[in-house]
Amino acid sequence: MSTLGLTRRRASLRSILTIIVALVSGIALYSYLSWVRSQVPISGPLVPLVVAASDLEPGTVLSKEMLEIVDHPSRYLPAGAFDSLDRVVGKTLSVPLFKGEPITGRKIASSGGLSSVVPEGMRAYSLALTSGSGLNFVPRAGDRVDVIVTLPKEVAGEATATTVLRSKQVASVGKQPSATSSGSKLGITQGGQGGLAITLFITPAEAERLALAESLGRITVVLAPDEQESQAAREPAKIKDLGSQ
Repeated sequence: MSTLGLTRRRASLRSILTIIVALVSGIALYSYLSWVRSQVPISGPLVPLVVAASDLEPGTVLSKEMLEIVDHPSRYLPAGAFDSLDRVVGKTLSVPLFKGEPITGRKIASSGGLSSVVPEGMRAYSLALTSGSGLNFVPRAGDRVDVIVTLPKEVAGEATATTVLRSKQVASVGKQPSATSSGSKLGITQGGQGGLAITLFITPAEAERLALAESLGRITVVLAPDEQESQAAREPAKIKDLGSQ
């Protein structure tokens, strides 16, 4: 067979292969579109759903920048879901949310204020987090921490450290308000960066002890194991020891 004949035969084979590939692709696309159409009666048409645009913490007052709208099958909409940003903006979250998680009525505080996210019988106490040495991260909502006060010898007779709170759950971590005291310190820090505050849910008695500890010495927050509070963790520290050691 001549060279010209071989060239023509190869070109013909390429054309046939191209046609076969195009037909297979077309059939596959048609099958996929047919499957998608068949799912509409099962899942329902797509409808708008408001979701979190980033990870959000309890107590966050929602703004448009924190939210986005996605298409979602109508049959599988979560109960209490929202289809408009205007219905959500200005509301206060009562639970933490992950990016892409739907916003629902049960995740929003009923009264709309920050006080509505504080559990009954508890208080929300914020501590400033300033630069210090330690690991290169700060606690997140849901973590547990111990709170330690370091007392100078002018207060305790000799320099000493006392744990005033044990295994307390972090409610939120956010930007430090300008009015927050600069005397607090975090034992595990964000690369030496300050300007953050940690909020704990504690009892009124614990809030009093913590306020006294802040007034007497330097506060350090350390990460605790992820476990429920033990009986020892719930026992109050001896306030008199803070100022008389």
